[in-house]
Amino acid sequence: VLQQRVEFAKRLLLKQPEKSISEVALECGFSSQSQLTQHFRKLAGTTPRIFRKSWPVREYGLWNNLKEIDNSFW
Repeated sequence: VLQQRVEFAKRLLLKQPEKSISEVALECGFSSQSQLTQHFRKLAGTTPRIFRKSWPVREYGLWNNLKEIDNSFW
């Protein structure tokens, strides 16, 4: 279940950059940003903030792929 929440957080972080990490955490079912960061670091090997900054989604045409993945995720 935690892995699924972190995967969902990854999608939100990339698709909705206007949302704060705290908002993403709550939307993904974590009680706080620190809880998300703890599990995210353990499962993804980085923090949500660094993950978000390291993905140039729009520049490389991955935006549509994320939409397709997101639609099939849940």
